[in-house]
Amino acid sequence: MDNTENLILLMLHSVGGGLMACGVGMFVLVHYGIRKNVAWARWSFLLMAWLAQGFNGYGMFMSGSYYFYPVLVLFIATTGIFLYRKERQFYAYRQDEWTVSDQA
Repeated sequence: MDNTENLILLMLHSVGGGLMACGVGMFVLVHYGIRKNVAWARWSFLLMAWLAQGFNGYGMFMSGSYYFYPVLVLFIATTGIFLYRKERQFYAYRQDEWTVSDQA
């Protein structure tokens, strides 16, 4: 292999590592922030998705590859964020006190 091929392979590995790190960050945001209805977590999730998949799709488009996967991921992420509803809490009566329960 010559130096150019090594450079291209290293760039592909770094892009893959970046996408994996972004995916882990998005998972953490969904699991901890969005499920607890933290307002900034939704917008952070969308920003991370648009940046990561936007650059990924642009790179795939410029190289002549199929770029439908990043577009599909962006569509699903954006639709999911805007269709997500706040979890409803209901009040349960237990022996002289009202408590908030997360179970629906």
